[in-house]
Amino acid sequence: MNRFIISTDSCVDLYKSVLEKNNVYCIMLKRVVGGKESAELYDSEGEFDRFYEEIKKGALPTTTQLNSFELQEYFEGILKKEPEGTSFIFRCRAGFRAPATTPGRRRTS
Repeated sequence: MNRFIISTDSCVDLYKSVLEKNNVYCIMLKRVVGGKESAELYDSEGEFDRFYEEIKKGALPTTTQLNSFELQEYFEGILKKEPEGTSFIFRCRAGFRAPATTPGRRRTS
């Protein structure tokens, strides 16, 4: 059986501990809230609650696009850790929406 690894970005809706427990790699996207930049994964409801409280108070969170060097560095780091022949699955969550014309999907907004 072929070995495979899974990777995602930090917009995934999973706790940090779940990713670590399941050996899922995660590339960190930078989040900007109120002019303050951070790159972290949450691991509790309390952390999510604090984030959403900032939004309720008027904060407008955004994410920043990674540059090609950051992406190359991330993927090369994984390749160095994993044995040759490992299959790679990358699930990117940030910034993608299915267009209204995608077969089998109805756009509701």
